[in-house]
Amino acid sequence: ERERAMLGDAGANAAGALAGFALALSLPVPGLYVAAVVVVVLNLLAERYSLTEAVEKHAWLAWLDGLGRPKDGAGAEDAR
Repeated sequence: ERERAMLGDAGANAAGALAGFALALSLPVPGLYVAAVVVVVLNLLAERYSLTEAVEKHAWLAWLDGLGRPKDGAGAEDAR
């Protein structure tokens, strides 16, 4: 099943920058340290383990991954 659009690296970088900016404006300094540690740990885990397998094994991650995707199977083929 193909999607109509994909975030891609450029979109993911822009979304990450926006999220980081929002965190920097809203969190106190200790919260920024916690957020930085979480990002580094997730990055290290992604280098060692397959994130796709983790998403497939955990229903809540699959739900989160599916946000914004068509629920009825409608994909790019229907847009033509």
